[in-house]
Amino acid sequence: MYILSEGISWYNKFGYISKKFEEEKVYNQKIMNIELLEYMNLILQSKLLKLNINIDSLYKSVKDKINKKKFNTTIIKSIMEIIGQNKLINDEIILEAVKKHRDYYIKINNINSEHDKFIKYINISSSKLINYIENTTKISDIIKIFRKRIKEKILDDCELEFIKYILDSSRNILKYDSDLIKIIYLKHNKKSICNLLKLI
Repeated sequence: MYILSEGISWYNKFGYISKKFEEEKVYNQKIMNIELLEYMNLILQSKLLKLNINIDSLYKSVKDKINKKKFNTTIIKSIMEIIGQNKLINDEIILEAVKKHRDYYIKINNINSEHDKFIKYINISSSKLINYIENTTKISDIIKIFRKRIKEKILDDCELEFIKYILDSSRNILKYDSDLIKIIYLKHNKKSICNLLKLI
C-alpha cells in the first residue's frame, strides 16, 4: 500500500534500502501513474502469466521424467484418461495432462471471474464502491484515498474486498527486494576512537 501510494516502502522512508533501490523506485513510480483499469488488466495478466509459468515448469519436469522412464503415477493417470491405452504419448498430451492434473482450466476461470467481478465493482457507481473511484485516474491516487479512509475507519465491505484484491495482486507487479540495509554514519573524535580501541 505504501509503495503504491508513495513510491517507496514504509521501511525505505527510514533509510533502509536494497541494492537496487533506485531502479525499483523508478519502476514503481511508473506503475503508480497507471490508470485504475489499466492496473486491473496488469493484475489479470500477471496472474495468468504466473499460472502459465508454473504449468510450463511442471510440464518440463514431467516430460523429463517420462523421457527418463521415471513416471509420476498421478500424471500418468491423467495422461491415460486423456488418450486411452492405445495412442502414443506426445508433447501436447503431456501438456494437457499436466493442465488437467493442476486444475488449470478451473484456475483460469477463477482468475477471469474474479477480474470480471472487480471490473463490475468499478463500473457500478452506487454503494458498491464510493464515487471517488470514478473521479480519480491513477492507481496511486486511489490507494491514497483508501489509506485515508482506512485511518478514518469508514471503509465498507466492498471497499475492503476491492483493496484486498489490489494489494494481494500487487506483489506480482511491483518490484521490491526485502533484503534491506541502512548505512549509519557516526560522528567521532580522537578521544572516542581511543576509547573504542581500548574496548577492542
